[in-house]
Amino acid sequence: MESRPLTGVKRKHDHSQEDNDGDEEPSASLLPNGHDIQSTPRASQLNDQRIARTSTPSFSSASSISSRTSSPTKQLRRLALQADGFVHRKFAKSRAELPSSLATLVNELQGIRWGFQLLPHDMRTEFADFDIPDHAYLPEGIPAPPGFRCPPRDLVAWLLDQAEDCEINLHGEPSWNTELHLPMMEWALRPNRQRGLVDYTYCTGAQVVKTYRAKQSASNMVDFCMVIRPPGGSAEASRIDEVRENRPDVTINHTDHGILCKSPIVVSFETKRPGADLEKAMVQMGSWHSSQWRGFLQGPTDPRAIQFLPGVIISGHSWSFVASAIQDDKSILYSDVELGKTSTEFGIITVLLAMQHLARWAENTYWPVFKSEILQMCLAASVGTTVYFEFTILRAASHPAEP
Repeated sequence: MESRPLTGVKRKHDHSQEDNDGDEEPSASLLPNGHDIQSTPRASQLNDQRIARTSTPSFSSASSISSRTSSPTKQLRRLALQADGFVHRKFAKSRAELPSSLATLVNELQGIRWGFQLLPHDMRTEFADFDIPDHAYLPEGIPAPPGFRCPPRDLVAWLLDQAEDCEINLHGEPSWNTELHLPMMEWALRPNRQRGLVDYTYCTGAQVVKTYRAKQSASNMVDFCMVIRPPGGSAEASRIDEVRENRPDVTINHTDHGILCKSPIVVSFETKRPGADLEKAMVQMGSWHSSQWRGFLQGPTDPRAIQFLPGVIISGHSWSFVASAIQDDKSILYSDVELGKTSTEFGIITVLLAMQHLARWAENTYWPVFKSEILQMCLAASVGTTVYFEFTILRAASHPAEP
């Protein structure tokens, strides 16, 4: 697919949020002690000022301004018509056209959400005062699969309190991120507080580099990214440095923010407080993914084996899986598969287990393909491809109706 010169401007944010371009992540370890980090790092207003200084804007720049300031509904319509934009579709109406690997992952995530025989039988006692459906537990005597991690009772109860506090006290998006989403990321993606191959970064200030921006739309950003972080000095880390040395802005991704210049993005997360415009979240995620696709297509490598780019949109309590795929040289954003809600104990559990499943998918499925197609590294003879919740999906297949 042909790459195109790209330009754009940043997305706007609530004026109540202070700008902060620092790359430091808030420490999730401080959150249970009550620290309330209210400010979210965001990009500067330089692009807006540059436009304001133009006394006689061209038709192109005027269109860019209109795209930036129009409603999310109009932006979605405009982006659907632009060659470097995207089209929004629903998973439920698009099953026949989904890439096979995406259809498989969607089925697995739906199986986790339904929760049929998801939890070890001995967790019944620990979760006795939680509202957990009976079908969620494995029969007595059947062990959980190897590597299974279930969030402990105290963590689930604390996260439920955090979520309720954010809602009742009308917290803004930054507080939802730091008080609730960060500790959830920390538990799911950093077992025992240790960084592994799959990690996350808090990246609200990550702008798309100019080369990969859409011509006539805002430079949309996201809040978190699940990333691959190869150990320093490893063959993979060295190869990433070799590849990004010959790419625009010396980054392996479509943004050069913090560790994202050298840590491949796997799953992107966009968050909104309750009641915020979901269409705006779709604009942000779809535009972000479109730029990510352009980053892949810019180089000499063949990215066709990467069939889709996953994302998660968090709206208040609700977590939903989305994904973008290329069809006829156009990015298609598919939404959405519910992962769970942080307004219930069971919803918190299913979200955390879905996050673990995405991390396992990132390591066992996405990363080998990325190494082969983007980094052009030879793969080992055998690559682990164990489906983390295969036992759940097989049982759920005989119980297709959602409880």
